[in-house]
Amino acid sequence: MSTNSAKASSKKKSQKSAKSEVEDASELRLREIAREMESGTQLKEQTPLWYRVIMFSLLAVGILWIIVFYITQGLFPIPDLGMWNVSVGVGAMMVSMLMMTRWR
Repeated sequence: MSTNSAKASSKKKSQKSAKSEVEDASELRLREIAREMESGTQLKEQTPLWYRVIMFSLLAVGILWIIVFYITQGLFPIPDLGMWNVSVGVGAMMVSMLMMTRWR
């Protein structure tokens, strides 16, 4: 019975040492990240201004297109399109949303 308890205690010690090694490795990685952040270097490049302007402009145009269509009861922006005006507005907003996935 003492051999079983000795095996169990050695197993617990090996688990604790393995756990402490993982914690040490994660702590070292965190310290490395902190050093990178303190060095002042940018981790990722920012999105260019022209990209952000187009992205938010498409979003605004899409929303305004739909609002104008409903407020004017279909007389504007393009009366011949009819309910397709809503599709144009939603399409502009969708392009903007796709662009937002690349925003950094």
